[in-house]
Amino acid sequence: MKARSYRDLSARHGTDIAALIISADDLRAVWYNDFYRRLLTGSKEQQNFVGVPFEEFTSPSATAGLVGAMREAQRTGEPLHLTNYVIADVGKGATAWEWWVYPLPGEQLLVLGREGGC
Repeated sequence: MKARSYRDLSARHGTDIAALIISADDLRAVWYNDFYRRLLTGSKEQQNFVGVPFEEFTSPSATAGLVGAMREAQRTGEPLHLTNYVIADVGKGATAWEWWVYPLPGEQLLVLGREGGC
């Protein structure tokens, strides 16, 4: 069953979903939800990452495989699903994540992630 939104995924999995819309050509943030921002900043402070390249606001251990997945989704036009993707520096040591990358109209990508990969 396909989820209609990141809120559907969150409800189905019983966890918060990090959501990011990014420009496909230069991988700059277009929009992100509050949970994703809190992952980046570690707090509820308001910091704006819109227009900033993905690699500049995300940890090196997170960017390595996700950038490749984003480029692949952009190239093929097909969504990608990464499971047990280990991120080593999200404030808790190494944690497994599950990520989805969906191509969107208008040369954008939707990136969804949740801790506790399958």
